[in-house]
Amino acid sequence: MNFFQYIKQIKNYNRKFFYLIMVVCFIFIENFIIQILDINYIQLTPFTGFGMYSEKIETKNSYTVYEVTINGNERIRLWDYPQQNKQVLQHVLTYYQTLIENSDLDPRRQFLTSKFPSLHNQLELYINSKTDYSKFKNWYKRYLEQTIGKKVKSYTIFKLRLNYTKGQNLTIQDSTLFIQYK
Repeated sequence: MNFFQYIKQIKNYNRKFFYLIMVVCFIFIENFIIQILDINYIQLTPFTGFGMYSEKIETKNSYTVYEVTINGNERIRLWDYPQQNKQVLQHVLTYYQTLIENSDLDPRRQFLTSKFPSLHNQLELYINSKTDYSKFKNWYKRYLEQTIGKKVKSYTIFKLRLNYTKGQNLTIQDSTLFIQYK
């Protein structure tokens, strides 16, 4: 029995499954052709973009984390809060740092404009502008209050760079003041 006879047998046995197989095959073939021809590579779905699975993730020697202290000297222990709140509290700081390093240009703007040039004007609705950045510190204060359930009068955020050596504990390489809100 060859491949085409097998596919015909599947079609006769279960049409829904046959159409599902055809759609998946079409997506893979289309993505393969796009990659070969290198026509403005568009990743259709995560599982057809083989680039995201192609290399081993190496451990780094240093990591950057942010330490949040509220009302003078009370440290926020992120692991005491739900995962989604931890993610927001940490990752928005990384994003804010990227904006500062990028001269207040949202890195998503460059990425999306390169992928979808025709949507340039519509992106203004979804991309942060310089006036949005000035509201960040107040927004972060409100989010902290909602997350920890306490009134926040002031907060300080330190950017810590941690060193990792295999088989040893993390050590703090340096600590710099990142944001101070009063």
